[in-house]
Amino acid sequence: MVTGRASDTPRKGAGAVREEGASLDCPACGGRSFAPLFSMWEHRYEECRECGFQRMADPPSPVELDGFYSESRQHAFDAYQEHEKNLKRFHKILERLERSVRPGRILDVGCSMGTSLVAASERGWEAVGTELCVPAAEYGREELGLDIRVTSLEEGAFVQEGLEEESFDAVLMHHTFEHLRHPDRVAGIVHRLLRPGAVFYTAQPNHACLKARLFGACWSYGVTPEHLNLFSPRSLKLLLARQGFKVLGYQTWSDRRDPRLIYDLMRRLGREDTLRRWCGIEGESFDDKAQEAYVAFLTKRRLPYFVSNFLWPARLVGALRLGQDLHMHARKLGGNG
Repeated sequence: MVTGRASDTPRKGAGAVREEGASLDCPACGGRSFAPLFSMWEHRYEECRECGFQRMADPPSPVELDGFYSESRQHAFDAYQEHEKNLKRFHKILERLERSVRPGRILDVGCSMGTSLVAASERGWEAVGTELCVPAAEYGREELGLDIRVTSLEEGAFVQEGLEEESFDAVLMHHTFEHLRHPDRVAGIVHRLLRPGAVFYTAQPNHACLKARLFGACWSYGVTPEHLNLFSPRSLKLLLARQGFKVLGYQTWSDRRDPRLIYDLMRRLGREDTLRRWCGIEGESFDDKAQEAYVAFLTKRRLPYFVSNFLWPARLVGALRLGQDLHMHARKLGGNG
């Protein structure tokens, strides 16, 4: 779990302005008029006045982001810890995807250690992945025998990695789209990689969900220092349509268990100090030691345990399409359907 503090002052230095040559247009609708939204993580956020797409107005520089992802051994460790749980999740995702396309060649952009590739291979897919986190990619290649290539679609390096145009039957992005500096450009590249009639499946935080509406900038699952784009179903549909996709449908997923629930609520109410006192946390930062104290608070006391494990009405929220995960699939125009 990560934490942040609302701020009226954007972070100084790298990221204070968009990189030179970056488009100021809205990637969803092409609009150029943005309104201030909120400040968090020492960054400013803005909203397109025409379509409601939200993004970080002063994102970290490309060097900062690429360095973070390529060297993040914590990301690799977390992926390893969650492998078995995520394997079931990817089987569920692939089952949905296969309602629209038969197993063939699939590319997972941002595949981490390759859990999705393992699931796809088990279901008869020829699976390829790309990943910027070097430790995660190395583990997937060396320990799991997977085809993972350390490259980014944003920079066009995929051409040197042998990812041919119109060579894939499906492309998957699971919690990758929100991290991209240019999501519209990447969606355009995905369109080029797919065969006519092939399917693009993407999952990311849903910023039209109930938790986003309740907690706003304090929703720590969706608003993080690495999330540059805050998608809603509407803005994501617009972006995909502009890049030549026909949206086939979307679902929102919600989980009853959420260790962030109490933390987000207390921040939203301005009672962070009270929460720290309950947990026995000294100081203002939520470092590893503080997070351990918070987890102990959730697990050892009855009321916090109940709230974080059983209170959230996950089924109702999902049925109302207000779940925190937005799953959308779209077909490349030019094929059947």
